[in-house]
Amino acid sequence: MSFDLADLEHTAEKIKELVDRFRNRDIIFVEDEETINTAKEQDETSEWQLFKNLFEKKDNNIHVLFKLGLTLRKFEKNNETKKLEDLREKIYNKYGAEGVHIAQIVQSGIFGRYIGIIIEKTQSPQRLKLEVETFFKNIDKSVSFIKAEDHAEIKIEEIVTKIRANSPHTFIILSMGLVMEKCEEIHSKVIEKIPDYKSESYKSENRLIYFLTRGIGID
Repeated sequence: MSFDLADLEHTAEKIKELVDRFRNRDIIFVEDEETINTAKEQDETSEWQLFKNLFEKKDNNIHVLFKLGLTLRKFEKNNETKKLEDLREKIYNKYGAEGVHIAQIVQSGIFGRYIGIIIEKTQSPQRLKLEVETFFKNIDKSVSFIKAEDHAEIKIEEIVTKIRANSPHTFIILSMGLVMEKCEEIHSKVIEKIPDYKSESYKSENRLIYFLTRGIGID
């Protein structure tokens, strides 16, 4: 049996395709080639490389959701609203509300700022890794998303209760678009009720984010 060059090239191409599909099998559920390719492009970003080094692949779902969060941000930046909404719906269908929250946290661009805050308080690389792991595995205990339908007083009590019950080193209050003014109101009342926490803010054209941090180092 003999093979010509064309046969060998075809075989090599098929092997490469199979290897590529295996490496990206966790995002195949997206079922859209352009979205999958955009997600694969995130492998080259510094943010993905930093996250991958800090969060070991014990929980593969969070790795997938982080990468898809970067993909959502790319669609947002490019004003590809339909692709963004379709991907968010697919994330919800597969991973539920918590999965969407993790992806939205990454989409919002606060991961780098979060690292910048906690790195000053951590005493070792091991502790930094533990903080990142704890944050992403308990996202709904460490983050509050302000929505248009939220009643301010109820949301204030909900956030304060979460903080008092879980004592996170960092708690994030996040808002987008038209609810930014409501977020300011909620934040100002929350911070009055938790004197052990200090507040830093990040504001862009369509986002307002508060980082509430306990005024002590992370051992």
